[in-house]
Amino acid sequence: MALQVNFARWDLELHSASELRAALRTTLGDAEYCGGPYALVGRDVDVPAWGWLGEACLLRSDWLPAVAAAVLDVAQTATPMERKALVDLLANEPATVRLLHWTAGLATQCGDWTGTRAGTGWGGSNTAPQLAHVLANHERYAAAWTAPHHELVLSEGARPKLLPLGNVAELRAALQHTAAKGVGPSNTLGDAAWDWLAYEVAFVPWVAAALPDTLQWALHDDPGLAYAALDYLLLGQDSGRWLDLAMELRRKPRPWAAEQVRKKPKGWHRPLRGSGDPSLKTLGDAAIRLGTIAQRQAGHPVLDLPLP
Repeated sequence: MALQVNFARWDLELHSASELRAALRTTLGDAEYCGGPYALVGRDVDVPAWGWLGEACLLRSDWLPAVAAAVLDVAQTATPMERKALVDLLANEPATVRLLHWTAGLATQCGDWTGTRAGTGWGGSNTAPQLAHVLANHERYAAAWTAPHHELVLSEGARPKLLPLGNVAELRAALQHTAAKGVGPSNTLGDAAWDWLAYEVAFVPWVAAALPDTLQWALHDDPGLAYAALDYLLLGQDSGRWLDLAMELRRKPRPWAAEQVRKKPKGWHRPLRGSGDPSLKTLGDAAIRLGTIAQRQAGHPVLDLPLP
């Protein structure tokens, strides 16, 4: 159930909403030096101090209530710097839209709060985003994801290639296409073949519901699809869900299990995620690694801060 935070100069392991709230204070440790709600990631480079929460919201559904509880505590107890940090978090991290069930009320409660940066363009200003405007943009972003049909936009050739995403067959066709190319649309995670899937899983309910069967399909016997599926799973998105799958892959190795990690599928330029670890020699080793990651995520965080 632990949430690992490796950000700037901090390495944190969190188990509860209150620990997460304390981590928000900790990662504002550079704010006075930086003159704003930022953290130093290099001698002359600073980033929003709470940007690490964006990845948590994207990759850990089990932590969303705890993140929301910490954010609502900020709304009640914030210092002036924390107010800016909160607006910057919501204005720069699209995955925080997953908190909208809890954060929508902040538009009334704290609507005059202003941040310092909006890399998304949300909030009405790139340099002074307003919280109420940011949350209005969150509403529109969430609505766009819930449209019955949408498209995956690929940068291939002179014109973008559009792949429809409205049902399981179209989802699998898009996964096959990007697995064969070895690259997909770029987002905050990168542009590996299935990095785009993480946002689909986070925001499109039918994609999340279709994922278990889709992963079984991908991991069956095609080494190229298996490579892409393992690369996605090694991101750690809701890995606790996949412990049984990881154990199954270990008990009954698939035909691709002996394939060497260093042998990338045709079209791939990037190595398998995590393959820099010398103990990861085969795709079967990667499947075992999935079980380790899943065990670390087992259980739920302690919700020791109130939610409405």
